[in-house]
Amino acid sequence: MFAVLLWSCSGSGVILLGGDDTGERVPVSTFGSGHFTTTSLAVLDVTEGMDLDGDGEVDNQAPALLALLDPFAEDDMSLEGVNTRLEEMLEAEELLLLLDAQHVDPVLTIDLLLATRDEETDVLVLDPGSHDRYGDPTSHFVGWFSDEVTFETGADRAELPFPVARGGAPVPIPLADALLVGTMDAEAASGLVAGALPVLDLVDQVVEPLVPEEGPAGGYDPDDFLGMSRPEFIDWVHRLLGENIADLWLEDGSPAISAGLSWEVTATDDWPK
Repeated sequence: MFAVLLWSCSGSGVILLGGDDTGERVPVSTFGSGHFTTTSLAVLDVTEGMDLDGDGEVDNQAPALLALLDPFAEDDMSLEGVNTRLEEMLEAEELLLLLDAQHVDPVLTIDLLLATRDEETDVLVLDPGSHDRYGDPTSHFVGWFSDEVTFETGADRAELPFPVARGGAPVPIPLADALLVGTMDAEAASGLVAGALPVLDLVDQVVEPLVPEEGPAGGYDPDDFLGMSRPEFIDWVHRLLGENIADLWLEDGSPAISAGLSWEVTATDDWPK
């Protein structure tokens, strides 16, 4: 995982364990467990986020990525446009992102889960992509509390829901070397999520769906895409992202783009059965 200096409010990164007058260890936080639903999710400005490579500077190239995609997309893919759509999707329950937190001192685990609401029964149903073929959560963060409410967790890989097309379901984009930090109590939680967006996954799962297919049915017009054929344009975007936007490199040497988002959740009893 990248060398990391966490969000300034996240504490020292060291598990501090207190004691009482008997000498027995006292948990740093009394938080036990909680189910939460997301009320806010927003891509941060380039000046906001976390230091993911340990150089003392914020790493967040997501706005630059959106600025590149915006001219070629039918929907507004600007920073403001994407954040507005995220807000609308959360309000309309087109995006139901749940947070399952479990604290068994000293370990805190947080699972991010996508869900949908069954229109006939009004019951929440987990998206199959929330778990892998072995039944393990695909977005499983592990960490600790550094004081009563402040926590920091990480995951080698997580899934970040991204609005690609208006009216369409959010597309889960892999977030490598992911960090989820903030504050949490029994009623609510908020903080930041950050990590590396692999360029190859971005091209396959975000860029390609934005580009019309060639042929009469698809309506691809080379004049709208720098005079290139569709395969040429996709290849050009891949090279552009890798050579000009990417600012991180994964363990396999492949390029990735730093990203940072803010989030807020509130406790809920409305949970998948």
